[in-house]
Amino acid sequence: MGSAWSRDYLYERFWPDEEVSSSRPLDTHIYRLRNKLGLTADRGWQLLTIYGYRLESVAPASE
Repeated sequence: MGSAWSRDYLYERFWPDEEVSSSRPLDTHIYRLRNKLGLTADRGWQLLTIYGYRLESVAPASE
């Protein structure tokens, strides 16, 4: 939990022999997983889609 996996990693791991021309099949599988497993915030879980960069606030290091 808490790890982010790239689309490339997921395709290599679960569909190693297929040519990747679209991310739609992966999106469909994630949609079905969310629904089947009930991964919703009100149930205490989220399966997030993350793109790009994330800026987080951190406490400055003490000198």
